Amino acid sequence: MMNGLHWIYLFGSFFSITIGLLVYFKGSNKNVGRVFVWFTTMGFYWCLTVFGLQNAKNYNEAFIWYKIGSFWLIGVSALLHFTLVFSKKERWLKNRFFYPAVYLPSVVLSLIDLNTGVFLKLVETSSGWTTMVSSLSPVTMIFDGWTFFLSGSAIGVCLSYFISVKDSEVKQQVKYVL
Repeated sequence: MMNGLHWIYLFGSFFSITIGLLVYFKGSNKNVGRVFVWFTTMGFYWCLTVFGLQNAKNYNEAFIWYKIGSFWLIGVSALLHFTLVFSKKERWLKNRFFYPAVYLPSVVLSLIDLNTGVFLKLVETSSGWTTMVSSLSPVTMIFDGWTFFLSGSAIGVCLSYFISVKDSEVKQQVKYVL
């Protein structure tokens, strides 16, 4: 059941990785570029697995795409990581607990999702397969809370950087990130 909107995810996946590589090879700050490529690679992965899921022909194929896409939450960790590198929050990045604190919960929650399916369930709609919350269990609330915490923190870091920076060119770059 191919829907015209499904193509947005396929286009988005290739657009994401292309932008990441362009920024990396054209940018002057290789550290920001490297983390941006990591973030956009996760965007590529997420969009591609959503495209595959939505266009699955049957439950088994949709289930495989759902399981392949189980690690999308790591992309949200990569978003926070990128915003901290972009906004030059060196103190956070040099802390030895930063990387485990940001990435480990995402990996653990992704592994739980991969092996149990406790967070989401597959639903067939008129336009293909999608996912929805399977239950409002405490584990699901932790999963959702972690996602909102990472996303909200990334937005907060960007807004704080936007307010504190004086250079108009850098302010414009922050607007693109936001």
